[in-house]
Amino acid sequence: MDGDAPQLNDLLSALEDGHIQTKAQKDLNPVYGKQSKIKKIGKALEDFEKQEIEQEVGKKQLTQEMNRYSNIIRRNKVADTVVFPQYKHEEATPIEEISVKSSLKDQIDSVVESLNIEKEVKENEKLVSKKMSIEEQKERIQELAKLRGLMFYEEIKARRQNKIKSKKYHRILKHEKDKEKKKQIELMIEEDPELAVEFERKKEFQRLQERITQRHKNSNWARQMKQKGLMKINEVRQAINEKDKIGKELAEKIQKENIFDEKQFFNGPQLDKDIRQMLGEVVSEDEDKEVNEQEVELEKKMAQDRIKQLTDPSLDNNAIMSMKFMKRARAKEIEEMKDILADKQMEEDIEKDGILVENNDVIPTNQTAGNINMEDDDIKIQTKEDQIASINIEQEVNNKKKLKEKGLDAMLKELQKEAQDNEEMSEEDEEKEEKKENERKKMKRKKMQRKKMKKKKRIKKIIYKLILVIKKNIVKKKIKKGQKWKLLNLKEMKIKIKS
Repeated sequence: MDGDAPQLNDLLSALEDGHIQTKAQKDLNPVYGKQSKIKKIGKALEDFEKQEIEQEVGKKQLTQEMNRYSNIIRRNKVADTVVFPQYKHEEATPIEEISVKSSLKDQIDSVVESLNIEKEVKENEKLVSKKMSIEEQKERIQELAKLRGLMFYEEIKARRQNKIKSKKYHRILKHEKDKEKKKQIELMIEEDPELAVEFERKKEFQRLQERITQRHKNSNWARQMKQKGLMKINEVRQAINEKDKIGKELAEKIQKENIFDEKQFFNGPQLDKDIRQMLGEVVSEDEDKEVNEQEVELEKKMAQDRIKQLTDPSLDNNAIMSMKFMKRARAKEIEEMKDILADKQMEEDIEKDGILVENNDVIPTNQTAGNINMEDDDIKIQTKEDQIASINIEQEVNNKKKLKEKGLDAMLKELQKEAQDNEEMSEEDEEKEEKKENERKKMKRKKMQRKKMKKKKRIKKIIYKLILVIKKNIVKKKIKKGQKWKLLNLKEMKIKIKS
C-alpha cells in the first residue's frame, strides 16, 4: 500500500460512538494487525518483468543440469583415446512365445486343442506319403515343378504382351480370344440347355439397346475420326468398320420374327407370271385367275403364321416381350393381320358368289354378259370404280334438291358471284405474274451485259499491261541494210498478242 493512501484507523475515527469504534478495532486486529498471518495482495507484474524472471529461473536450471556432465567432459579432453561402445539390441521375441493372459484366449486355445485340426492334417499327409511309393512321390514333385515353371512362363509372356504397343497385334489377339469364348459358350450350351435361354435373353437385350442407341455407329471416337478426315488411315478405317459390323450384327432381328420368306417370294406364282410376260409369252385369263388365287392363299398363310408367332405363350416369359409397350405392339399387329385375313376372305366370297350390278342385283360368275336375260336394258355390269362414281353423282343430285327445298338459291347465286370474282382475280394475278417475269428477264439481261462489260474491261487491262511490258523491253526489228533498228508498230504488237 502507498503512504498517501488512507489507513483503517483513519476510517474508524470517523465513527462517533466510541464503544462501536473499540469493538471494530478488536474484530479487525487479527486481519490488519502487525501480528496477522494474512499476506497482502501484491501488485500484478507486467509482461516484460515476467519474462525476465522466467529467463533467470531457466538459466539456473540449465546450469545445474550441465554441471552434472562437466567432470565427464574434462576427462574426455584429457584422455588419449575415447571409446564409444555400441550397445547390443535385444532380439525380437516371436508372437508364439508372448503369452497374453486372458480368459477368452484360454477358451479359444482349449477349443482348438480339442478339435486337433493340425494333427489330423499331418496324419493325412503321412498316410498319403505312405501309400505313395518313392518313385510316385518324385513324379509328383516333378509335375508340381513343371506347373510352377509354366505359371512363371505365362506371367513373363503376359508382361511381354502388355508391353507391345502394336494395335494390329492386339486386334488379332482379341479375335482369337473371342473365338475361344464362343467355343466355350457352345460347349456349355450343349451341356446345359438352360444356359442357352439366358444367352438368348442377353442377345435380345443387346439388340434392343443397339437399335435404340446406335452406340457402335455414333460413338464420339468414330465421329471425330470422320470429321477430321482420318478415314484414309487403314487402321482407323478397319476399326470403324469393325464397330459398324458389331452394330449390324446386334441390330439384326431374329429369323423367327421375320414374316418375309425368301423361298415363298422367289418361287411365287406372281414372279413366274411376270417373267413369262417379260419373255413375251401370252398369259390366259384362267392362268391369271389361278395366279391371283395362289397369291391370296399365300398372303393368308403368311398372316396366319404371323398370328401364331405373336400369340406364342413363350413370349410372355421373355423379359423384353413381356413389357407393356411390347404387348401393345403385338396386340396391334395381331389386329392388323386379322383385318388382312378378313379382307382376303371377302374378296374370295365376292369372286365365288358373283359380281355387283347397278341396281344392287348379283350376277353369278358362272354366267356371262351375253347369257343374261333381263327386261331392263339399262342394267350393265359395273366395276368398283364405276360404282363409286355413280354414288358420288347421286350424292350431288340429292344435295342440290335439298338446297332448292330449303330456299337456298340465293346462296348458290352468291357462290357463283364469288366464282366470277375469283376468275377476275385470277386474271389480274396472271397479269401481275407476267409483269414480274418480264422484270426478271430484264434484270437477267442487265446482269449478263454487266458481266460482258467486266470481261471486256479485264481483257483491255491485260492488253494494256502487256503493251507496257513490251515497250519497256523495246522489241526491235533488225534490218539488213544499214544495220538500223526499227521499233515495232502498235498494230504489229496487237497482232502478236492476239496470236
